[in-house]
Amino acid sequence: MQNMSKVVFKSKMDTWLVLVLLFAIGSCLVACVFAFFTESLVEILIISGITVLTSAFIVWCFVSTYYAITVDKLVVKSGPFVWKIDLKTITKITASRNPISSPALSLDRLCIEYKQNSSLLISPKNKVEFLSELQKRTGIEL
Repeated sequence: MQNMSKVVFKSKMDTWLVLVLLFAIGSCLVACVFAFFTESLVEILIISGITVLTSAFIVWCFVSTYYAITVDKLVVKSGPFVWKIDLKTITKITASRNPISSPALSLDRLCIEYKQNSSLLISPKNKVEFLSELQKRTGIEL
């Protein structure tokens, strides 16, 4: 889905993070199985519902994280979360390994600073191409 006005970059994925997410989903499923050993139908329904919703949310965020550079915006999407950053407000881009929660599936990250005191951590799979495209559209020095 690339053209002259919009270029899309998938998130890089660290193997360890994939394993952690799979472990989280597996743990949810184990909790669901143990719920069936209770005698309460309400508990079974609550735990099963929470398990399905939690697992679906994790998978949704995992498979839908991407970064799109349009004519005038950097659009970052991860599950239900969307950030739209005007390219003209980007002030600085630096490499980062900050583990704070962000729409990035790798610790090989870029910190995008924009507006006054706003920043977002992302992890494009093809960092060189991403930075090149961003530099073409913003003129910012990297």
